[in-house]
Amino acid sequence: VAGMAVAGMIVATGVELSKGSIMQLIDTADPVFAQMIASSAARVSGVVRVERVRTRAVGAHQLVDMIICVERGLTVVAADAIVQQIQQVVKVEHPNVKDVLVHAKPAFVVKHRS
Repeated sequence: VAGMAVAGMIVATGVELSKGSIMQLIDTADPVFAQMIASSAARVSGVVRVERVRTRAVGAHQLVDMIICVERGLTVVAADAIVQQIQQVVKVEHPNVKDVLVHAKPAFVVKHRS
């Protein structure tokens, strides 16, 4: 009986230790972490909205891809300055982020019919 209890504890520990590795292998993202990244980016001046954030673990680091919307009519230089600021803010606020890829596109206003 004691041997079965020990074997059960060993199996439970093995499953718990394997869970993180399996989740990383199947490229599972943490939605809470993605929301934290989106919040960091949304606070940058010039960001109209954050449309999508994808994160991916690579070892102990995270890679981030995101799509943001900026005001229509901004120059490429101005949009690039916003992108660079987002990259810096995300890396400072989240030190485990190794790389941030940001795609900026113009914000479109959707008019609702009355």
